[in-house]
Amino acid sequence: MDSKSILILMSSNAEKFNLQQSIHWSSATLERCNLVYTNGHNNDQQNYIVHIDQMPEELLTCSAGAAQDRVGSFFVGAEPFNPHEHQTLANTCPSKALEQLDVKVYNADGTLATITNPFHLKLKIKKHVP
Repeated sequence: MDSKSILILMSSNAEKFNLQQSIHWSSATLERCNLVYTNGHNNDQQNYIVHIDQMPEELLTCSAGAAQDRVGSFFVGAEPFNPHEHQTLANTCPSKALEQLDVKVYNADGTLATITNPFHLKLKIKKHVP
C-alpha cells in the first residue's frame, strides 16, 4: 500500500493547511511530535490532544465528571514520544478524500492549548486503494 509523509510545522494552537492534491487515505499515523518538549512542559505532566477535523475517528476524553468527543485526535503526553503507542487513526469514510488539514491543539480538559513555541508533527498517510 502506498503512503505519503506530511510534515506539519505550527506556531499556534490552530492552523489550516490546504493540500496541493487531495489524498484518498485509509489511515493516518502520528510518527513524530515535539509539541510537549518544545512548549516547555517536559516536567509538569502536561498532556495535549492534537485534533485534525478531517480525520473521522473519535477520541472520548473524560475529566471532572464530563465527557467530550474529539473526532480525529491524537493524544500527546508528557512522557517522551513513544512510536510504539497506538497513534493511528483509521479512515471510517475512505471514499472522502483529504483536501486540507485543519489542526487544533487542546489541553486534556478540552480547552484550546496555549502554544508558546513552534513545534512539528509528522504524519504518515496510507493511501486508500479501491
